[in-house]
Amino acid sequence: MTRPPAWILATAIAWPAGAHAVMYRCPPAEDGGAPVVTNLLSDDDARARSCERVGVRVSPLDGAVSPKPAPFRGPARGEPAAHRVDPADQRGRDDQRRTILETELRTEEEALARARAGAGADMAKVVARHADNVDALRRELGRMK
Repeated sequence: MTRPPAWILATAIAWPAGAHAVMYRCPPAEDGGAPVVTNLLSDDDARARSCERVGVRVSPLDGAVSPKPAPFRGPARGEPAAHRVDPADQRGRDDQRRTILETELRTEEEALARARAGAGADMAKVVARHADNVDALRRELGRMK
């Protein structure tokens, strides 16, 4: 009869322990090693080896399962929303945002013109950066209209 590999024996011994395994601290072997903490002993084996019970290992998978929260669906139709912004306030915010973006666009266009007027190899990177900024600001303003 052939003997099974060690990993099969270890799995077979550990399998019955399950998710709630009793943990034991056993005294060191006679050769002077460190104490051993294990969950692979039965109660009888632990008593025979003078092992001390240190607790029960609980798998995090055994914790209470909380139900998934319901997805947010927003306020029901016909109910006033507590966080809804007054349309006049929103229009004012939009106008302020548009003004800021237009000011930034003018500033970037002026910086781009100055960078294009400058000379040197380093200016190519500066021109490209300002051109990208101008394009991004124009796209953003286009989304608002």
